[in-house]
Amino acid sequence: MNLVTRSSLAVLLIKAYFAHISHAGGNVDKNSPDLKTEPATQFHENYQDVIFHSCFALFSQEQRYINDKATQQLSRSAGTELFIRVPNPNKSDTYLNTEDFIIHVNQTGQLGALTTKIIEKVIRNAALLDHSHAPFYINVPPPLVTPAFARELATKLEQANLPVHLIGIEFTEREAILNRANFDAGVAELKRMGISLALDDYGKGNSTREFLIGLPVDRVKIDRSLLCDAQKDENKAAQLRTDIAYMKKNGMEVIAEGIETADDYTFALNLGCDGVQGYFFDKPKVLIPVDV
Repeated sequence: MNLVTRSSLAVLLIKAYFAHISHAGGNVDKNSPDLKTEPATQFHENYQDVIFHSCFALFSQEQRYINDKATQQLSRSAGTELFIRVPNPNKSDTYLNTEDFIIHVNQTGQLGALTTKIIEKVIRNAALLDHSHAPFYINVPPPLVTPAFARELATKLEQANLPVHLIGIEFTEREAILNRANFDAGVAELKRMGISLALDDYGKGNSTREFLIGLPVDRVKIDRSLLCDAQKDENKAAQLRTDIAYMKKNGMEVIAEGIETADDYTFALNLGCDGVQGYFFDKPKVLIPVDV
Protein backbone atom coordinates (compact mmCIF):
# COMPACT_ATOMS: atom_id res chain seq x y z
CA MET A 1 0.00 0.00 0.00
CA ASN A 2 1.34 3.46 -0.91
CA LEU A 3 1.60 6.21 1.70
CA VAL A 4 -1.04 8.03 -0.32
CA THR A 5 -3.83 5.97 -1.81
CA ARG A 6 -5.83 6.83 -4.89
CA SER A 7 -9.03 7.20 -2.89
CA SER A 8 -7.44 10.06 -0.96
CA LEU A 9 -7.00 12.30 -4.00
CA ALA A 10 -10.42 13.90 -3.78
CA VAL A 11 -9.61 15.40 -0.42
CA LEU A 12 -5.95 16.29 -0.92
CA LEU A 13 -5.04 19.90 -0.31
CA ILE A 14 -3.10 21.42 -3.17
CA LYS A 15 -0.38 22.53 -0.81
CA ALA A 16 0.83 19.01 -0.01
CA TYR A 17 4.60 19.32 0.25
CA PHE A 18 4.67 22.55 -1.72
CA ALA A 19 5.06 25.48 0.61
CA HIS A 20 4.27 29.00 -0.49
CA ILE A 21 3.93 28.40 -4.22
CA SER A 22 4.02 31.08 -6.88
CA HIS A 23 2.35 34.49 -6.74
CA ALA A 24 -1.11 34.41 -8.30
CA GLY A 25 -0.84 35.27 -11.96
CA GLY A 26 2.93 35.69 -11.77
CA ASN A 27 5.96 33.64 -12.59
CA VAL A 28 8.22 34.40 -9.64
CA ASP A 29 8.33 31.86 -6.86
CA LYS A 30 7.15 33.12 -3.47
CA ASN A 31 9.80 31.23 -1.52
CA SER A 32 12.45 32.33 -3.99
CA PRO A 33 11.71 35.82 -5.36
CA ASP A 34 14.65 35.56 -7.74
CA LEU A 35 13.70 32.10 -9.05
CA LYS A 36 12.13 32.48 -12.51
CA THR A 37 9.51 29.98 -13.56
CA GLU A 38 7.60 29.18 -16.72
CA PRO A 39 3.96 28.08 -17.20
CA ALA A 40 3.68 24.31 -16.88
CA THR A 41 0.52 23.73 -18.90
CA GLN A 42 2.27 22.85 -22.16
CA PHE A 43 4.22 20.06 -20.47
CA HIS A 44 1.25 18.12 -19.08
CA GLU A 45 1.91 15.11 -21.31
CA ASN A 46 5.24 14.60 -19.54
CA TYR A 47 3.89 14.67 -15.99
CA GLN A 48 3.71 10.91 -15.66
CA ASP A 49 7.38 10.59 -16.62
CA VAL A 50 8.33 13.35 -14.18
CA ILE A 51 6.63 11.44 -11.38
CA PHE A 52 7.68 7.91 -12.32
CA HIS A 53 11.34 8.86 -12.75
CA SER A 54 11.37 11.39 -9.86
CA CYS A 55 12.48 14.12 -12.26
CA PHE A 56 12.20 16.90 -9.73
CA ALA A 57 14.49 18.65 -7.29
CA LEU A 58 13.78 19.17 -3.62
CA PHE A 59 14.60 22.64 -2.35
CA SER A 60 15.02 23.52 1.30
CA GLN A 61 14.62 26.55 3.52
CA GLU A 62 15.98 26.49 7.04
CA GLN A 63 14.20 27.68 10.18
CA ARG A 64 16.29 29.26 12.92
CA TYR A 65 15.76 29.74 16.64
CA ILE A 66 16.14 33.21 18.10
CA ASN A 67 18.96 32.77 20.58
CA ASP A 68 19.16 36.11 22.36
CA LYS A 69 16.17 38.43 22.18
CA ALA A 70 18.26 41.31 23.51
CA THR A 71 20.80 41.17 20.68
CA GLN A 72 18.36 39.57 18.20
CA GLN A 73 20.93 36.93 17.34
CA LEU A 74 19.85 33.73 15.62
CA SER A 75 20.96 30.43 17.04
CA ARG A 76 20.86 26.79 15.98
CA SER A 77 18.69 25.29 13.31
CA ALA A 78 15.02 24.80 14.16
CA GLY A 79 14.49 22.43 11.26
CA THR A 80 14.16 22.65 7.49
CA GLU A 81 11.14 22.84 5.21
CA LEU A 82 11.24 20.91 1.92
CA PHE A 83 9.42 21.74 -1.30
CA ILE A 84 9.50 20.64 -4.92
CA ARG A 85 10.80 22.23 -8.13
CA VAL A 86 10.39 20.71 -11.60
CA PRO A 87 13.02 21.73 -14.19
CA ASN A 88 11.82 23.28 -17.44
CA PRO A 89 12.69 20.72 -20.15
CA ASN A 90 12.93 23.45 -22.81
CA LYS A 91 14.95 26.09 -20.99
CA SER A 92 17.95 25.46 -18.77
CA ASP A 93 18.23 27.05 -15.33
CA THR A 94 14.48 27.65 -15.08
CA TYR A 95 11.67 25.71 -13.43
CA LEU A 96 8.06 25.05 -14.22
CA ASN A 97 5.53 27.12 -12.33
CA THR A 98 4.81 24.92 -9.31
CA GLU A 99 1.17 25.97 -9.01
CA ASP A 100 0.48 25.06 -12.65
CA PHE A 101 2.30 21.78 -12.24
CA ILE A 102 0.41 20.69 -9.12
CA ILE A 103 -2.97 21.69 -10.54
CA HIS A 104 -2.41 19.57 -13.64
CA VAL A 105 -0.98 16.64 -11.70
CA ASN A 106 -4.04 16.74 -9.47
CA GLN A 107 -6.38 16.90 -12.47
CA THR A 108 -4.76 13.82 -13.96
CA GLY A 109 -5.09 11.88 -10.71
CA GLN A 110 -1.36 11.59 -10.06
CA LEU A 111 -0.87 13.76 -6.98
CA GLY A 112 -0.90 10.76 -4.67
CA ALA A 113 1.82 9.04 -6.70
CA LEU A 114 3.90 12.22 -6.69
CA THR A 115 3.56 12.57 -2.92
CA THR A 116 4.79 9.04 -2.38
CA LYS A 117 7.73 9.65 -4.72
CA ILE A 118 8.74 12.72 -2.73
CA ILE A 119 8.78 10.78 0.53
CA GLU A 120 10.81 8.01 -1.06
CA LYS A 121 13.29 10.48 -2.55
CA VAL A 122 13.92 12.09 0.84
CA ILE A 123 14.50 8.73 2.52
CA ARG A 124 16.63 7.39 -0.35
CA ASN A 125 18.92 10.44 -0.22
CA ALA A 126 19.18 10.79 3.54
CA ALA A 127 22.98 10.67 3.23
CA LEU A 128 22.87 14.04 1.45
CA LEU A 129 21.11 15.70 4.37
CA ASP A 130 22.88 17.56 7.16
CA HIS A 131 21.23 15.91 10.13
CA SER A 132 22.03 18.91 12.32
CA HIS A 133 19.35 20.74 10.32
CA ALA A 134 16.69 18.13 11.08
CA PRO A 135 13.80 17.65 11.26
CA PHE A 136 13.17 17.97 7.54
CA TYR A 137 9.52 18.95 7.45
CA ILE A 138 7.15 17.53 4.86
CA ASN A 139 3.68 19.04 4.52
CA VAL A 140 0.92 16.42 4.59
CA PRO A 141 -2.79 17.26 4.10
CA PRO A 142 -4.90 16.44 7.20
CA PRO A 143 -6.98 13.75 5.41
CA LEU A 144 -3.80 11.72 4.98
CA VAL A 145 -2.72 11.97 8.61
CA THR A 146 -4.00 8.57 9.69
CA PRO A 147 -2.67 5.68 11.78
CA ALA A 148 -1.95 3.75 8.56
CA PHE A 149 0.13 6.65 7.21
CA ALA A 150 2.08 6.82 10.48
CA ARG A 151 2.78 3.09 10.53
CA GLU A 152 3.96 3.04 6.93
CA LEU A 153 6.22 6.02 7.49
CA ALA A 154 7.71 4.26 10.52
CA THR A 155 8.30 1.14 8.43
CA LYS A 156 10.06 3.08 5.67
CA LEU A 157 12.34 4.84 8.15
CA GLU A 158 13.12 1.58 9.94
CA GLN A 159 13.92 -0.25 6.70
CA ALA A 160 16.30 2.56 5.74
CA ASN A 161 17.83 2.49 9.24
CA LEU A 162 17.01 6.17 9.75
CA PRO A 163 16.11 7.90 13.02
CA VAL A 164 12.53 9.11 13.39
CA HIS A 165 13.71 12.62 14.24
CA LEU A 166 15.03 13.03 10.68
CA ILE A 167 11.56 13.78 9.30
CA GLY A 168 8.93 16.13 10.66
CA ILE A 169 5.31 16.33 9.55
CA GLU A 170 3.52 19.61 8.93
CA PHE A 171 -0.19 19.90 8.23
CA THR A 172 -2.61 22.74 7.66
CA GLU A 173 -6.21 23.22 8.70
CA ARG A 174 -7.51 25.03 5.64
CA GLU A 175 -10.50 22.74 5.18
CA ALA A 176 -12.82 20.87 7.47
CA ILE A 177 -11.48 17.48 8.48
CA LEU A 178 -14.09 14.94 7.43
CA ASN A 179 -12.90 12.29 9.86
CA ARG A 180 -11.51 14.09 12.89
CA ALA A 181 -11.28 10.86 14.92
CA ASN A 182 -9.05 9.26 12.27
CA PHE A 183 -6.94 12.41 12.04
CA ASP A 184 -6.53 12.60 15.82
CA ALA A 185 -5.52 8.93 15.90
CA GLY A 186 -2.95 9.53 13.16
CA VAL A 187 -1.50 12.52 15.00
CA ALA A 188 -1.33 10.50 18.21
CA GLU A 189 0.50 7.66 16.45
CA LEU A 190 3.03 10.04 14.86
CA LYS A 191 3.56 11.64 18.26
CA ARG A 192 4.05 8.23 19.87
CA MET A 193 6.70 7.44 17.26
CA GLY A 194 8.61 10.58 18.14
CA ILE A 195 7.92 12.44 14.88
CA SER A 196 8.00 16.23 15.28
CA LEU A 197 4.59 17.71 14.43
CA ALA A 198 3.85 21.24 13.26
CA LEU A 199 0.66 23.11 12.42
CA ASP A 200 1.49 25.15 9.34
CA ASP A 201 -0.08 28.40 8.07
CA TYR A 202 -1.67 29.39 11.38
CA GLY A 203 -4.02 32.31 10.77
CA LYS A 204 -4.84 31.27 7.22
CA GLY A 205 -8.06 29.46 6.39
CA ASN A 206 -9.60 27.67 9.38
CA SER A 207 -6.52 27.58 11.61
CA THR A 208 -7.61 28.94 14.99
CA ARG A 209 -6.69 28.58 18.63
CA GLU A 210 -9.76 26.35 19.09
CA PHE A 211 -8.31 23.87 16.60
CA LEU A 212 -5.15 23.62 18.72
CA ILE A 213 -6.97 22.55 21.87
CA GLY A 214 -5.97 18.99 22.63
CA LEU A 215 -3.77 18.77 19.51
CA PRO A 216 -0.31 17.44 20.50
CA VAL A 217 1.75 19.49 18.05
CA ASP A 218 5.29 20.52 18.90
CA ARG A 219 5.18 23.81 17.05
CA VAL A 220 2.91 26.28 15.30
CA LYS A 221 4.01 28.25 12.24
CA ILE A 222 2.42 31.68 11.94
CA ASP A 223 1.44 32.46 8.35
CA ARG A 224 2.96 35.55 6.76
CA SER A 225 -0.48 36.93 5.89
CA LEU A 226 -1.43 37.07 9.58
CA LEU A 227 1.88 38.69 10.49
CA CYS A 228 1.36 41.35 7.82
CA ASP A 229 -2.19 42.04 8.96
CA ALA A 230 -1.10 42.28 12.58
CA GLN A 231 1.62 44.79 11.69
CA LYS A 232 -1.08 47.09 10.30
CA ASP A 233 -3.80 46.52 12.91
CA GLU A 234 -3.10 46.75 16.65
CA ASN A 235 -6.26 44.81 17.51
CA LYS A 236 -5.09 41.90 15.37
CA ALA A 237 -1.62 42.22 16.87
CA ALA A 238 -3.06 42.01 20.39
CA GLN A 239 -5.07 38.91 19.47
CA LEU A 240 -2.00 37.31 17.92
CA ARG A 241 0.03 37.97 21.07
CA THR A 242 -2.70 36.28 23.09
CA ASP A 243 -2.68 33.27 20.76
CA ILE A 244 1.10 32.99 20.93
CA ALA A 245 1.03 33.18 24.72
CA TYR A 246 -1.50 30.32 24.72
CA MET A 247 0.71 28.24 22.42
CA LYS A 248 3.81 28.74 24.53
CA LYS A 249 1.91 28.05 27.76
CA ASN A 250 0.93 24.70 26.27
CA GLY A 251 4.49 23.77 25.30
CA MET A 252 4.35 24.67 21.61
CA GLU A 253 7.19 26.40 19.83
CA VAL A 254 6.17 29.34 17.63
CA ILE A 255 7.85 29.93 14.27
CA ALA A 256 7.13 33.06 12.20
CA GLU A 257 6.93 32.28 8.46
CA GLY A 258 7.68 34.51 5.50
CA ILE A 259 10.16 36.83 7.22
CA GLU A 260 11.36 38.98 4.33
CA THR A 261 12.53 42.23 5.94
CA ALA A 262 14.20 43.50 9.09
CA ASP A 263 10.85 44.99 10.14
CA ASP A 264 9.21 41.56 9.80
CA TYR A 265 11.90 40.06 12.01
CA THR A 266 11.63 42.74 14.69
CA PHE A 267 7.85 42.34 14.77
CA ALA A 268 8.11 38.55 15.13
CA LEU A 269 10.67 39.03 17.88
CA ASN A 270 8.39 41.40 19.79
CA LEU A 271 5.48 38.99 19.46
CA GLY A 272 7.51 36.41 21.37
CA CYS A 273 8.15 33.97 18.52
CA ASP A 274 10.78 31.29 19.21
CA GLY A 275 12.11 31.15 15.68
CA VAL A 276 11.80 32.45 12.14
CA GLN A 277 11.76 31.23 8.56
CA GLY A 278 12.02 33.38 5.48
CA TYR A 279 13.96 34.83 2.61
CA PHE A 280 15.48 37.53 4.84
CA PHE A 281 17.69 34.89 6.48
CA ASP A 282 17.85 31.92 4.15
CA LYS A 283 17.24 31.71 0.43
CA PRO A 284 15.78 28.37 -0.68
CA LYS A 285 18.41 26.16 -2.23
CA VAL A 286 18.66 22.80 -3.91
CA LEU A 287 18.95 20.09 -1.28
CA ILE A 288 18.34 16.99 -3.38
CA PRO A 289 18.95 17.49 -7.11
CA VAL A 290 16.91 16.04 -9.93
CA ASP A 291 19.21 13.20 -10.89
CA VAL A 292 19.52 11.36 -7.56
